[in-house]
Amino acid sequence: MLKIGITGGIGTGKSEVCKILEELGAPVLYADVIAKNLLDTDENIKSEIKKLFGVDIYDHNNKINRKLLAKKIFLNDDYKNKLENIVHPVVTNSILKIFKNLEVKKDTPLIFVEAALIYETGFNKNLDYTIVINSDIETCINRVMKRDNVSRDDVINRIKSQIHQKKKVELADFVIHNNSTIEDLKKNVKFIFDLLMKIKANKHESKRT
Repeated sequence: MLKIGITGGIGTGKSEVCKILEELGAPVLYADVIAKNLLDTDENIKSEIKKLFGVDIYDHNNKINRKLLAKKIFLNDDYKNKLENIVHPVVTNSILKIFKNLEVKKDTPLIFVEAALIYETGFNKNLDYTIVINSDIETCINRVMKRDNVSRDDVINRIKSQIHQKKKVELADFVIHNNSTIEDLKKNVKFIFDLLMKIKANKHESKRT
C-alpha cells in the first residue's frame, strides 16, 4: 500500500483535489476531521486542553467550544503551539493505526492523507510520497476570503503561520497546479492517480520476482 500525503497552503484547493480522488475510488483520511473528533472524544487530550485553556473551553455537553478555542489561539501563538503539541501526536498515532489495519487487509493499493501541516509536523516521514497543491497567492487569498467570509488581512496572517508555499513545492514529490478550471484540475489529479497506481503495480511485480 502506498501512503500519499496531500498538502499545500490555505486556499490552494486541497479539499477539491481530495474530492476528485474519492470520485476515482481512492480512500482519503482528513487529519483535520480526525483532530476535531479527538478534541471531543479523547479523554487525555480533553484533560490537557482544560489545563491549558481552563474548563470553560468545553461546554455543558463536554464538547469543545470551537469559537472560543479559535479566538484564544488566534491571539496567542504560544497557545497555538501548545495545542498542536497536544493534538498532533495523537492524530499521527490514529492515522498510523489506520495504515496498519489497511496493510493487513492488503486490499488498498493507495491511501491519501490530507493535512495542511504535513511538513511542519514531520508527518511526511511516515509517507511514501507527498503531493503539494499549488496556486497563485492572489487566487488563494480570494478563495479563502469568499469561502470563509474573512478579511484579506486575516487570510494573509493565516498564510504567514504556515511554511512558505515555495518551500512546500520544493519538498514535494508531485505538484498539482490549481490556477485554471475544475476540468483541468480533474485531468491533473487523474494523471497523478494513474501514475501512482502504476508505481504501486510495478512495486508489486518486483516483489513477486
